[in-house]
Amino acid sequence: MKRTASIFCFSAVSLIALLSFAAAKGKDNPEKRRSPRKTKITVAEIHQAEVIGRLGVPLGQVVTIEGIVADEDYIRTKANSGHRLLRVLKLDGRRLKEEVVFRFPKLSPLDEERVKEPKVGARFAYICYENGGFSGIPGAAFKHIGTVQTAPYGFSTWLEILKDNGVATKLLSTGPMLAFESQPHHTHDP
Repeated sequence: MKRTASIFCFSAVSLIALLSFAAAKGKDNPEKRRSPRKTKITVAEIHQAEVIGRLGVPLGQVVTIEGIVADEDYIRTKANSGHRLLRVLKLDGRRLKEEVVFRFPKLSPLDEERVKEPKVGARFAYICYENGGFSGIPGAAFKHIGTVQTAPYGFSTWLEILKDNGVATKLLSTGPMLAFESQPHHTHDP
């Protein structure tokens, strides 16, 4: 009886140790932590398809967005630190079911002639389009370059603001944010 109990305890401890080792090994490999991709597509297929952005329209489609400017605390993340956030509530004059939040893009001196950086709490109306692309460093690259601080590798979208379209039309009152990003994507400022 003592021998059976000892074998059982030894087996249980061995199993726990093995599972702990396997779990720890998986944590060291960022590629194993990433969620599996559902579909593989080629670059040629991307060129043939319309990629629908977070606004619900194809990337590159020029639209008018309206909303309210928030500060970085509206969605507190390291990536939003120091950025104004655009809470998009209307698209081409129609109220969105859920607001979509983008970072206000960094403006070049040429952009600043057409668009002024908005104040927190102000309403906005911009003619713009949603753009997208991959950025970051894939986890497997760290084996070759060492660990560096960066955003995770993934696809993200951002706004390209073409023109300030004046003060936004009457906006309905808004509640808490319902949708932000479809991550693992991260917001990108080109």
